[in-house]
Amino acid sequence: MTRGRALHIGVRSYDATVYRREVPRVLSAEADAAALADLTFREGFIAAPPLLSAAATLAAVEDAFGQAQRDLAAGELFVVSFSGHGGRYADVFDDLTARPPGGHNRWRDEDGDGMDEAWCLFDGVLLDDRLGELLAGFAAGVEILVVSDSCYAGTMLRAAPTAASAPPEISASVLLLAACGEAQRTYARADRGLFTDALLAAWHGGRFAGSHHELLDAIRVAWPHAQLVSRGPGAAAFAARRPFTILP
Repeated sequence: MTRGRALHIGVRSYDATVYRREVPRVLSAEADAAALADLTFREGFIAAPPLLSAAATLAAVEDAFGQAQRDLAAGELFVVSFSGHGGRYADVFDDLTARPPGGHNRWRDEDGDGMDEAWCLFDGVLLDDRLGELLAGFAAGVEILVVSDSCYAGTMLRAAPTAASAPPEISASVLLLAACGEAQRTYARADRGLFTDALLAAWHGGRFAGSHHELLDAIRVAWPHAQLVSRGPGAAAFAARRPFTILP
């Protein structure tokens, strides 16, 4: 039987000792994760409890990706959502003090603005390069929808790299539904991220019946900065189907 798995991450507060400063709270992040967890539950996904704030560590997120890699085969679906701060870091780190908290860049692959984008987890950042490595660990034919309600989210999933030193290629079919572009910010109320709120309104309690492209159009009515990015073989066919839907 075809399966779907979901992982939802919401980071409201951060470890100031890792980030070397007090990081402003994202008041809506945990509620966003809970709302998207409810959406995927209603669509029949298997999901562990959302990773919220102190539970949303680099190790916990990587472990959850690893479990999904082991569990999912061709034709099966993985949904991962993130709500929290997004970050930007220089592509190459020669100065140790300039490295992002919790990790460093292993790839010289940014031939555009020279910046890596990242999800800010509780105890460090997950760079777009590392997300690419995690996505490359899925079997060919797996479909993955990444939903990112964070600043600079539009290039968390980049097009196929062109640099000689770059993360491994992705064999799965991957879509990124992002709150904004690589140089943009997203915003939130106390109870909901504006992008997540627009997504939920467009979803209309499950009554939405269109494609990922049509969902993007519906989201943009309320939040015009949303982006849809694809990568990997089969992504075009995946994008043409209804989101959050496990194939029979």
